[in-house]
Amino acid sequence: MTCVYLCYVLLGVNSGKEFSDPEDEPRVVVPHDEDLKYRILYEVHDTPVGGHLVREKTYGSVSSMYLWHTLYKWVGTYVRTCETCQRTKSAPNVAAPLANLPVPTGCWQSISMDFVFGLPKDKADNTDIVVFANRLSKMAHVAAVPDTVDGEDTPSLF
Repeated sequence: MTCVYLCYVLLGVNSGKEFSDPEDEPRVVVPHDEDLKYRILYEVHDTPVGGHLVREKTYGSVSSMYLWHTLYKWVGTYVRTCETCQRTKSAPNVAAPLANLPVPTGCWQSISMDFVFGLPKDKADNTDIVVFANRLSKMAHVAAVPDTVDGEDTPSLF
């Protein structure tokens, strides 16, 4: 027995107790039955088709078909307490801690390197640039390189 069928039976939709707004999609009004509400949330959130979506997406799916008092609160509580989501989903906006590089004590003791690819060809048919920057003085050395440069060739450019 599906949730839709249960709602139709409990609400007596066929007996004329259906309410609708002409500007709104037809939705089933769910009575104060906790088991029915949990079953609806289970089918929308926990089944493979539901895919354990976040609160907003689950609410969008449920609210497009069903309506009950404090629906948003129910969805938020259900998603927040979903055991599968707690085990498998990572916390949002968790970034790895940044590590500071040691401050160099002299020029060219510590350098940074960067590549710029996909530039127009120069006279020597080079399409890329490698940039070496001194981390203490911020002085930079730039060299044009072919697109075939690799890790073994790079130190010789400096």
